[in-house]
Amino acid sequence: MNKILSYQPFSLYGNGGSSRIFRRLYGEKIDQVFSLGLGYARENCVDIKNQEKIIPLTPIHRPIYRSVLRQIMSFVRGNIFYPLTKKRIVAAAEKIEWTILHTHAHGPFADALADLADVRNAAHWVSFHDHYESIKMPRYQCDKLWRKADRRFVISKEMGLLYAKEFGDLPWSILTDGLLDSEIEQVKKTSPGSITVYFAGLLHIGYYDLFRVLVHSLMDFKKLGVDVKLILRGTQKLEFLKDIEFKIEYRPFCIDDAVLLKERNEADVLYLPLMFNNPNFYRYSLSTKMIGYLGAPGTILYHGPADSCLARMLAEAGAAVLCTSCDSKAMHSSIENIIRSGESIAYSAKDLARREFMLKEKRAAFWNL
Repeated sequence: MNKILSYQPFSLYGNGGSSRIFRRLYGEKIDQVFSLGLGYARENCVDIKNQEKIIPLTPIHRPIYRSVLRQIMSFVRGNIFYPLTKKRIVAAAEKIEWTILHTHAHGPFADALADLADVRNAAHWVSFHDHYESIKMPRYQCDKLWRKADRRFVISKEMGLLYAKEFGDLPWSILTDGLLDSEIEQVKKTSPGSITVYFAGLLHIGYYDLFRVLVHSLMDFKKLGVDVKLILRGTQKLEFLKDIEFKIEYRPFCIDDAVLLKERNEADVLYLPLMFNNPNFYRYSLSTKMIGYLGAPGTILYHGPADSCLARMLAEAGAAVLCTSCDSKAMHSSIENIIRSGESIAYSAKDLARREFMLKEKRAAFWNL
């Protein structure tokens, strides 16, 4: 039996898009997978017996590391302490039984096990989810992983074409999260008198301005007599929502697919923001959150750059309402569009899901040894 060593700079069981992709891809065969992750904070360095080992990074992140100090510690961690951390990673991998290495190409330690895979004569599969510049990954590491990999998985067509041009015209395939048949729901019509908006995940500070635009528009609808509710799953407390008059419900971090599916199905609007200020990210990365949203009964509200690979895909399929500015009037108009035409847009989202994002096909492609 082939054993996979899943190597990534986070826990396989964490609250992140890439963690979710890997868990979903491994599926029922996850007992053939051992996870080797990296921990930036002390609370993230907990090993799971027979499933995962987390290597703590030196120096470990502390809450006092803010702004410039945080950047300095990041540099120290990825450069000065790189040899020590790599030695720890390799030592841990040498004690694990595996025949296939599946590397997530992310961060300064992404290439740590590439040479060990050669020594073991093991297959090396590499997943590329973000442009190397957007995640501060050294270019030479990305080049090395692209050229040495036996299989290359990319998150989007745009990324595959770019990397093939930049690092070598080698075979690649698109591999993302997907949906089960049971996760594609019947479309529901949005009521003009009631709106439930849903967002899942931590909210990076770079998204605050976008979120304020959404909240400002929802306040306008509240003033017009609409019953507004905002559900935030796994999102930190947001100070600027303190005095908001409509209903806001914070729900804790959760990786239970059944729970997440149920609450997505309760929403009328599935909010999907994307930062405007990182072209290398939005032109090549595809949000895994979007894939889950495609199967929900409500309508996706995309809020971000018009030239992102995500916006192009959704626009071509007619699968979302797009708000491509930080203008409150544009957001207000977008929400009105959902109330007016959300049903037909949601039908198009289901078509896109069935055409491009079925999990059964994604798993079959991944496990095709």
